[in-house]
Amino acid sequence: MSTPEINPIKEPSRPDGEHPRISVLVASRNRPIEVRKCLESVAAQYYESLEIIVLDDGSDELLEQQVGIVEGLSAVTWLRNDAPTGVSGARNKLVEKSSGEVLVFVDDDAWFVSNDELTTIDKVFGAKPDLGIVAFKIHLNGIDSSELQVPFARRTITRDPSIADREQEASYFVGAGHAIARRVFDECGLYPVEFIYGHEELDLSYRAVNEGFSILYDPSIAVVHAPASSQIAGAGKKRFESYYLTRNRIWLAHRNLPWRYAISYSLAWSGYYFFKSIRNRQMKNWFLAIKDGLFGIDRTKRHPLSKSAVKYISEHHGRLWR
Repeated sequence: MSTPEINPIKEPSRPDGEHPRISVLVASRNRPIEVRKCLESVAAQYYESLEIIVLDDGSDELLEQQVGIVEGLSAVTWLRNDAPTGVSGARNKLVEKSSGEVLVFVDDDAWFVSNDELTTIDKVFGAKPDLGIVAFKIHLNGIDSSELQVPFARRTITRDPSIADREQEASYFVGAGHAIARRVFDECGLYPVEFIYGHEELDLSYRAVNEGFSILYDPSIAVVHAPASSQIAGAGKKRFESYYLTRNRIWLAHRNLPWRYAISYSLAWSGYYFFKSIRNRQMKNWFLAIKDGLFGIDRTKRHPLSKSAVKYISEHHGRLWR
């Protein structure tokens, strides 16, 4: 397949040569069909003052060539890692290579629901200068699906089904669709690259709250997320998602939680993944994850939540136990 002609990046429409207000960032590996659908939803947006960057995280074949030209997109920057770095590493590179004031992350297997999502994002950040992160309403597998990926526990939604339809502050965001002010990364740092996959959003949420940023859940901004088959790269059994999810909970607790929460939090989630591993016949993964999680703690520097941050998380449906 020949390399498609990629048009040069157009100058942002903001006055006086300013950086574009919004950067739309997509990381992908071996998912050309999904990326194309995602980019088509970006092309349909009414908002113009933006840059679009796609990172090919070590796909077997060049993703840019497989996706080709997307009608309506005159400005796409393609980046590539020769070897996969995982979710955290890929997002970090996108942050470093982007120039927008607001960074909009969309998973490669997700797409915007309507044509004015970016316009709404711009208005929300413009009206709230101190806002750090916006969590989107994420519909799982379809706009009419009753399954949602939102920053509330299932039992919370069961008790209050309308909570997912109300704008409010939240304790964390879900990675499939979210927007982050650049200053959050400037002050809090990037995603934890050692996580590779899983809970990197929760780690950044904790650090952002600890620095005084608020997280807004805005259900008027929506994407559909249709999870594709996993493309996590790794050696042997470590490539399974369950390994990273279990191990990273231990590191997450050690990095962020005061000791009175860290121990109970780690035990509770380790127990949850233990029973899940039995059901999925992945017990070896679970034991390996626990071992690597405990022996790898020294790789994760502690910056425990302040009292005010703990209060914020507790008041906004965060899960802390002691």
